[in-house]
Amino acid sequence: MVWRAGRPRYPEALKQAGVIELCTRRESAQAVAEKLGVCRPTLYNWKNQLLGREAPASMKHSNNSPPAPEWAELERQLQALQT
Repeated sequence: MVWRAGRPRYPEALKQAGVIELCTRRESAQAVAEKLGVCRPTLYNWKNQLLGREAPASMKHSNNSPPAPEWAELERQLQALQT
């Protein structure tokens, strides 16, 4: 990994907490990012690093929810992050 001057390093626990809050949020991604003191793109980058790009940023139930097997895998990944 290349270190860039001026780029802060965030604790892994903060990244995990941010992703959990993003995926289970009741508020906007911008509000979650502001609460954590990061920009919204950083929050989405953490989500992509921890869960992959294909994982949805929100696990709210909707008509566009992924099929049950995919949903179960996403919930399993979220559980793994919480432990």
